[in-house]
Parts: sequence; structure tokens; C-alpha cells
Amino acid sequence: MKISAALIVRNEERTLARCLASIRDHVDEIVVVDTGSTDGTEQIARQFTDRVFHSTWRRDFSQARQHAFDRATGDWVLWVDADDVVLNADRIRESLQRAPAETKAFYWKYVVGRDEFGNSTCEFWRERCVRNEGLFRWVGRVHEVLVPRVPCATARIDDVVVVHLREPKPDRPPTRNLDILHEEYLRSRRRPSPRLLFCLANEYADTGQTDAAIEFFQKYVKASTWNDEKYFAQLKLARLYRQQQRLADAVDVALQAVKTIPFWANAYFSIAETYYYQKDWSRVAHWVEIGRNLPAPDTICIVSPREYRYDWMVHYTNALFHLGRVSEAISWSEKALSICPSDVWHSMNWHFFAESVRQRELALPATPARKERLPTIFWHGPLYDHSGYAEEGRQFVLGLTSIGERLRAIPYFCWNTGRVALPRKDFDGLSNLICTPVAEPGEQVISVCHMTADSFQRIPGAVLHVGRTMCETDRIPAHWVNLCNNMDQIWVPCDFNVETFASSGVHREKLVKIPEAIDTDLFRPDVDPLPLSASRGFNFLSVFEWGRRKGWDALLVAFVQEFGANEDVALILKTGAGGCGLDHMRHEAQECLKRLGRAQNIPPNVIFHRAYLPTEQLPRLYRAADAFVLPSRGEGWCRPLMEAMLMGVPSIATRWSGHLEFMDDSNSWLVDCHLVDVPEQGWREAAIYKGHRWAEPEVPHLRYIMREVFNDRAAARRKAEAGRERLLRNYSRRAVAGLVREHLLKSLALL
Repeated sequence: MKISAALIVRNEERTLARCLASIRDHVDEIVVVDTGSTDGTEQIARQFTDRVFHSTWRRDFSQARQHAFDRATGDWVLWVDADDVVLNADRIRESLQRAPAETKAFYWKYVVGRDEFGNSTCEFWRERCVRNEGLFRWVGRVHEVLVPRVPCATARIDDVVVVHLREPKPDRPPTRNLDILHEEYLRSRRRPSPRLLFCLANEYADTGQTDAAIEFFQKYVKASTWNDEKYFAQLKLARLYRQQQRLADAVDVALQAVKTIPFWANAYFSIAETYYYQKDWSRVAHWVEIGRNLPAPDTICIVSPREYRYDWMVHYTNALFHLGRVSEAISWSEKALSICPSDVWHSMNWHFFAESVRQRELALPATPARKERLPTIFWHGPLYDHSGYAEEGRQFVLGLTSIGERLRAIPYFCWNTGRVALPRKDFDGLSNLICTPVAEPGEQVISVCHMTADSFQRIPGAVLHVGRTMCETDRIPAHWVNLCNNMDQIWVPCDFNVETFASSGVHREKLVKIPEAIDTDLFRPDVDPLPLSASRGFNFLSVFEWGRRKGWDALLVAFVQEFGANEDVALILKTGAGGCGLDHMRHEAQECLKRLGRAQNIPPNVIFHRAYLPTEQLPRLYRAADAFVLPSRGEGWCRPLMEAMLMGVPSIATRWSGHLEFMDDSNSWLVDCHLVDVPEQGWREAAIYKGHRWAEPEVPHLRYIMREVFNDRAAARRKAEAGRERLLRNYSRRAVAGLVREHLLKSLALL
């Protein structure tokens, strides 16, 4: 018996050897079809096989795969992608030898994603290995499948698993698959197959086009006759409805999924999640308790095992707590942590639940406040995610407790589900402060809502109602004005925001400048630099979330125009996605350079650093830089600039907005700019900026400054040291907490 492996490849030099090494000892022939590589892919392939062929790329994956299958000479032919690895490949031959004559194809499990704890987050069964008798043909220009000419027997093999280890391809347009599918949709003359509708819906969802995704999922559900896939399409619809706050629609479509397949758990957990956002705790518990006793889906469709093993537990434990079933909440939190150790949400909940039990058992009366102490501060805001608001909030909360003030933290989780990895001492410190916003009898409370103004609220019983927020442009959204004026005080971080809020209509007497704080013990220059691949003798670093406001386009243009690829200098862009992937970011960068009339390829000394870094590793990242540069178009404060300066890194920013609170010509480099209307691309990324103005950095001046810092490094370091000293003196946790305490004592004295 002869076994062939067939692959199609294009610019796969980073992953191909790993893939082929996992199968070469267990197949008799490897067929590789190259569809246009420009790197070392072909040379790597020839180290494993001499059967390397070429095929012109025609935007049709099924055509390319069929080309590879047609050249396979084995009795069986299997397929993998270059960024896959086959586990237990030594069991392939034995399973095929045992196959009954009537079995024509085998499905293997395909694991596409895993979380940080090793749990599968996306997997399904794929037709991986077929008899090479011409019975099967590849169908579909994208998301292609093997389809038999006539019905035939198939089977699943549990032992052999394919694991996808995808790495982004800089040359791949982010909408490639969507564009191909849309062409197919137009060719279908509005009579598309259900599969095409399903693929289009998924691509629209993956690219953030929610309305289009909903439209095509709805069309698919009407057309589908395959209940397994229809079930998961209905649950994806429910998820999209939740994103749009269409919670009644989310419940309705999940109930339709229950009718489609009543004996799988996922739909019940989807309904529970929707009721979780409505805080209908009894219904959350009801639907979870139905679903948790049901089996995992037995299907070849794409599933996320976390959905039925784990994700629902965070909704369930919170519901149990609110229903007074605290011991059960603790028990289920422990079960969740056995699956995902150190998960932030469940760790936080466990501490909170356990502390509530301890307090109930102690039943201690409230400690009378000493005259010089503040009332208890209730701090509402995001505390566990990656946002600037969350990091700012953590510093306030931990700083106030470090000077002995009583504080309760009420985390806000509705912005995003990402969770930052904090230093252990900070995580424990926050966890001990988490509580519900209910004052003890006779207890005085100060309420601080630390969010955008849309979420401001007056907490019943508080003696002082504070809103903490900021805005990055020349004004605030019009609907914020009344929301701010409804609070007793509005804390903003800088003079810039005092003026922009006041000029927008917020009562000036309500505006108070309270700067941000930073952990001066963490950001110290005496750490080892973080090793960065492709770094050079001099490295400009920029840290930001991808978006037009951050001025990445001006920075890229300035760097490429000023520094040649042959100079010993690099620009390292450490960036969050901002809702898009690395492929999309590189594509936008390439388009930016094309508009300059330059070659499309991004120069090799422009490096996208996309790896996630825990908070404790950030100082090492800054330590690896020779200068920090962020020519943003507007900031409320800008923590990366603050962090870089505290690390003693020479720092460059635009001469406008919030960061001028701690940056000036004596401690940093400021780029000239002029005010412009926020363009459509800017307000489409952040709708609140529509009709606003922001700064446009002058690229020639930015080029001049970057060259100056590059040429005179000793002078740059001396200026940077002045910036570090200013931050150490004025913006430590304890220093800012002292300002807050002093201000609140004065405010209370006036009540």
C-alpha cells in the first residue's frame, strides 16, 4: 500500500519544514504544488521530495488542490496545509490497512486554535485521506471541500490529529477570501448554494461587518437543510445580535437553535449568556442547569469546546452569587480554574465570593471613620482589561489603598473580554477590593464612575458623585455634555481636557484636573532589554493600538523617507489590533507607502511586533529601544509616552493635547502640527470624533527630529533623564493618590 501526501504552498518558508517533518516518515510520496512563491519555499520542499510542481494561481483553491491530487500516485492520498502539523502520524498506515474495502475516505480531527492553558478553542473534522481512485474532486474556490461523485462510506479516525499553527502572511490581503466569495455570489445570479451563503456570513463576521454577516446568516438559515450547520449558524446569529444589543433577537434565534437540535448544550448556554447581560440571574441559572447536563455536539462541524466545557461558568457563577447560592458559586469557580488555571475572571470571582462568606461569618460592625480619613470610595470602572482606562484605574485604586484609604472596586466588563496579565501583587491587591456597590448602614460613600461619559451614573446614597473621563480631540461628543453636568465633579487628566470640556459646555466649576499615576517601582531602567528579532543598532519604538488617531501613517512615512533600509536603524511597531489582524495592518501600511509612489513592500527595517506582553515585561520592551516616537493626532494623556519617559527613553510626540501635561521642550521632542477636521477614516474608526478637529503632525519636522535623536544620542539621553525625574517626582501612585485625597477632603469640607 502506497500513501501520498499532497500540499499546495505559496511563501511558506517559515512553516513548511515543520509540516513536512511531521509526515515524511509515514508516507511514501510527498507532492508539493507551488502557486507562486517568491521566498525559499521551493528549496525547503525539495529537501523532502523531488515531486515539486508549479501552478499559476487563479484565485481558486480547489483548482490548485486538484492539481496536487492529480499528481499523487499512491493508493491513498492525504492533504495538509504548510502551517499544519500532524500528530500521531505513525498511526496513519495502520488505520488505512485496517480500512474495509467499502470505506473510501477518513475524517481526522482538525484543531485550529488553543488558549493559553492548552484547551482547544476551535476544532472540527475534515475529510483528510481518500482512496486515490478518482472518486473525489475538490470543489469551492475558497473554503474548498472534497466531494465524492457518488455517495460512499466514510469513517473517522480518532488517533490522528492535525493541528493548525497559522502564522500571518504579510503579502495576503485581509479580504482575499471575502473578495473571492463575493465574486462567486455575483456569478450565482442570486441563486447561491447554502454553503456559499454560510461562508460569506462567516467572512463578513470575521472582518467585522456585522450587518452583512447577519443578513447572510439569515439567508443561510432559510436555505439550509443540514441541521448541524444550521444550529451553529443560529448561535452565531445570536452572538452577533448580542454585539448589537439586540438581546430579544438573540434569545429568539437561540430558541430556534434549541428546536433545531434540542439535545446539544450550546444553545442553552447562549440563552443564558444573553440573560446574563440583562442581569436576569434566575433565567441564567435555569438555562445553564439544563445545558450543563447535555452531551457535547457529535458533529463534523466547527465547534469551540470551550463553549460547552467552560465559557458558560463565568455567567453561572455570577448568577449563583446574586441568587444567594454563594457556596455553589465558589465550587463552580474552582471547577473552572481546574480547566483554566489562573484565569483572571474566575480567580477574581473566587476571591470575591470567598471574601463575602468570610465577612458574613465575621459580621463585624463598620469601623468608625477617623476625622482625617475619607469616606469609603466606590470605584466603578474597567480594571482587568488592556485599555488605557483600565490601567489608569488600577493605578488610582492601588495608589489610594497604599496610603490607607478605604476603597471598594466594582469592575466594569462590558467593553471587551480581553484580560491583562498583571503582576501578582497588583492582581491580589485588586482581588481583595472587589465587591458589590452596596454601602453598609450609616456608611458614607464617595462614588467615582471611571468610564466614558455614556456610563456615568449617580449612585444612591453617595455624598459625592464623580465622573472620571477624557477625550482626545478639540471637543467632546455633544451628548456627553448633559451627562457630565449631571455629576457633581468631572475629573480629567490635563489642562487640555479642562479647556475642551469647558468649551463644549461642561460647567467649568465641575472640572477638576487629576493627573494619571504610574507604578514607579515597575518601570525602572535597570532591567534587561527584551530580545527583539530583526532589531538593529538603533531602534525607534512605537507602542499603540492600530488606528488613524495614533498617527502611524505619518510615522511610517517619516521613517521611510528619512532612513534607508541599509542604515543601521529600525522602526519597531508594537501594536494592538484595534479590531483587525496583522495582515490588515501590514496591508494598510503597504497602501500608505504606495500612495507615496514607493515600492509596495514594507522595508525590512520596519518591524511589526505583535507578541502579547504581560505587564511585567513592558519595561524590558522599552529598555530595548533607543528612542520612543508616537506622533499621534490627539491624546487624553498617553500612557506609553509616560512609560517610555519613566524608563529614561528619549521620547518624541506631537505638540498638542493631553501629553503636554508632562512633556515639554526640556524633557522631550515635540513635533510641529496644525489642526484639521477629523477625516472620514478617522471618525469611522471612532464615531464620537465626527465633526471634531485634531492635530496633523508635520512630517518634515518629524523626520528632522528623528534624525537629530539618531545622530546625537548622548544629548538625547540627557534630555530623557530630565523627563524621568519629572515623572518620578510628580506621578507615582502615592503622589497622585495624595492629590486625590487632598482634593476630596477639601470638596467634602464645602458640602
